[in-house]
Amino acid sequence: AAYQAGEARLKLKEFKEAMANYQKALAADPSDKILHEQAQLRLGESQGLTTAWNASETTYIKFIAKYPTHDFIRKAHLGLGWAQENQKKYAPAITSYEKVTESGEPDEDGARAQFQIGECHLAQDDYNNAIKGFVRVTINYGHKEWVSKALLEMGHTLDRQGDALKTKGQVEEADAAKKQAQERYQEVVEKYPATDAATVAKARLK
Repeated sequence: AAYQAGEARLKLKEFKEAMANYQKALAADPSDKILHEQAQLRLGESQGLTTAWNASETTYIKFIAKYPTHDFIRKAHLGLGWAQENQKKYAPAITSYEKVTESGEPDEDGARAQFQIGECHLAQDDYNNAIKGFVRVTINYGHKEWVSKALLEMGHTLDRQGDALKTKGQVEEADAAKKQAQERYQEVVEKYPATDAATVAKARLK
């Protein structure tokens, strides 16, 4: 009952209330093993949705340690990476995301994890590895929302790289990076015109 109440609260986006219900489900006698496992996974998710990142990280770590072969283990690693990334723990976040992508499954979880790997590198001004991360989204995954976002972020990364190169006096290299950024924005607009990424890309085209 507590688990189902949590699910209902989650659908209503009442995240704190959902979190409380999942905690009740976990505290109850685990007569239904599957529901008990799902409650822990949902608890980590709802903690993340309330930006309780440290608590979410702890919950996911416990889940992964207890159920290393669970059907939803990739979702747990994805949630763990997201909690770590939001605490600026970029190196462990990348490791967690790689646990999602290493299976090679071209699903949405894999696409998002690969995208976040690029974001973690970008947050550290590691432009080359950020671009590599986003390129892998476009090559390995066919989800247009994530591919369009990856192309947009490639443009953003190249823009930032251009600014950094200009500051160092490398004008030609900076101009080349800026030109490539514009090409990526144009690619988003032409290939994925109905996406949110295309709306942002149009605003960045000069």
